[in-house]
Amino acid sequence: MTIKDVAEREQISERQAQRYCREGFKGHVLPSVMVGKARSISDADYRQWRIDCGWETAQTAEVATPLRPVRSQESWERLAEPAPPVAAYPPWPMPADPVHGVLTNAPHPRSSNHPHPLACQAYLQNEARKLEQKYRGNPDAEN
Repeated sequence: MTIKDVAEREQISERQAQRYCREGFKGHVLPSVMVGKARSISDADYRQWRIDCGWETAQTAEVATPLRPVRSQESWERLAEPAPPVAAYPPWPMPADPVHGVLTNAPHPRSSNHPHPLACQAYLQNEARKLEQKYRGNPDAEN
């Protein structure tokens, strides 16, 4: 579970949940592991921490149902959907090669200050499509 999940279950702010992981509550620190930039908390550690803090008793924790995910069914379905395709070039207006690129005065695949030429092309096509829809209506519709 994440900090956001703990905050929703305890009905506190995410910042307060972070404090529980860092400083604790009345001397009881919520055990967590950093995964990248996020903290991960196991269900067992979370239940034990609630018992240690006095918010739950061992008897109620034994008969308690497993923790349900906070996410709704719709959000789980959205997570199962495939991610949209990512362009092989950096998106507009990010430089094509900010670290190793050379300074150029026009879009170039190895530029450190201009976007990739394909990103410029995709941007211009999208802008042209928007203008066409604005002035001519939906171009995909049959006349």
